[in-house]
Amino acid sequence: MGDTSMRVGAITIHPYRLPLRSPVVIGGHALHEREGWLVAITDTTGRIGWGDCCPLPGYHREHLSDLLPCLQEWKDRLTGILLADAAGMRFPF
Repeated sequence: MGDTSMRVGAITIHPYRLPLRSPVVIGGHALHEREGWLVAITDTTGRIGWGDCCPLPGYHREHLSDLLPCLQEWKDRLTGILLADAAGMRFPF
């Protein structure tokens, strides 16, 4: 088995807002759109992994506006670090 380590080269955070075809009611809140952030993590060899951060109003305790500072903090903390075993990092946090 080959080396599975990776060094985080860059993390980018992309906001998105997608209209829904019809409203969805969750926890008494009618959602007409989904919004959040797509997060791209690129290692120093160019491999890219994608994730998202999109709490549901009325379902999650977190509010969208509260999470961007958290994402920025993790971006700053993770950029440049060596992940010794990327294969074992499926749920690192």
